[in-house]
Amino acid sequence: MKKILLILIIFSLSGCNTQENETSAVDITMNVPSQTECDVYIKTESSKAFKPFTGIELTQYSGYKTPLDLNRVFSGSNMYAVTLSAGRTVPIYFLLQCMTAAKTPFITINTDFENLPGAFELLETAKSLSAVNTPVIVNLFPLNPSFYGHSETYKEYWTTAAKIFGIYAPNAVLVCTLSTDDAPFESEYLPDSELIGYIGLSHYQYAGKAELLYSAINTLSRKRPETPIIISALGISHYNTKNHTYSLVEACETLENIYSSLSLFPQVKGVIYSDRDLSFSAPRIVPSDDYRITTEETLFNKYIESSSLYSSTENSGYYKLPIKGLISDGKAYVNGDILELGIPLSYNSLERFQYNNDYILLDSFKFPQTSFDENSIYITADIEADNFTPKS
Repeated sequence: MKKILLILIIFSLSGCNTQENETSAVDITMNVPSQTECDVYIKTESSKAFKPFTGIELTQYSGYKTPLDLNRVFSGSNMYAVTLSAGRTVPIYFLLQCMTAAKTPFITINTDFENLPGAFELLETAKSLSAVNTPVIVNLFPLNPSFYGHSETYKEYWTTAAKIFGIYAPNAVLVCTLSTDDAPFESEYLPDSELIGYIGLSHYQYAGKAELLYSAINTLSRKRPETPIIISALGISHYNTKNHTYSLVEACETLENIYSSLSLFPQVKGVIYSDRDLSFSAPRIVPSDDYRITTEETLFNKYIESSSLYSSTENSGYYKLPIKGLISDGKAYVNGDILELGIPLSYNSLERFQYNNDYILLDSFKFPQTSFDENSIYITADIEADNFTPKS
């Protein structure tokens, strides 16, 4: 009889515990406050407002064949870009198209170590640039692997060409471009700063993080602080021939993150997207990539959105960060990834959101100024550009 009574008491206690747990879970669920995901913007006190330029360099494989075709779909770019081989003259119709559309011409002139044009050819190219009285940006002889081991020849030849262009194309601002891989060796290849209007960076990558690009910008900013930077060729691959795989979603995310992060570098004055497909020209045994955005509607729409936001920097003063925030119960929270963006942060302790540990209370950080509404969080931070490397 005692055994039966003991068993009944145990069952009774177990039932009470179960009921209490269920009640507790219901209470917690009912007490969770509403949460609204939002964008996070930052304004840097140490940088001056300016309007960066954007553009797309079309190729024979692009979805749009002429700048005018492209402009009918998206007029947000303020530059038209084209590439020529060294020794050729710049078509006057291209310059006139730019003038008609109120766009600045961005002209890349390529050459290699084995095919350096002579002084007469340089002279003719320079004269063709000044045929129309309009400012022109010339990406002169971007560094390529044919010049590796010939750095002195490259610098001397570039300097000679720059002096010819200075006399016969006074309307041209010259760009000397390195790849992001070559940026650490800038002293070997870059001519004197007084000859260079901009230092250019070419950067092609798979979808994913862009630390190499940001690191190259910081390197050039430290070593050549007197010379502004442009991204003279940007390409994000969405297809690779090695595994025949597409990565459109990831490419869209990368494109958005890079443009939003570049806004945090005031020394970067603009971006030219390179609409190239290397899978057509590369040998079949060599893995190659498709960097085009004009043939993929999803990518092109993301480009329009991202570049428009980037080029409106001067109007907003705030730059969109590649993280999300939360508004809940009258308080603002930012995703913990803010700790990985390279922003100088000051805080004593980090208070996490009770119902999602991925988010940190905005007031945990000692920013000079913060504000928020139901759709956005705004942060003002004193950021020294040379020491800041945002990560996508």
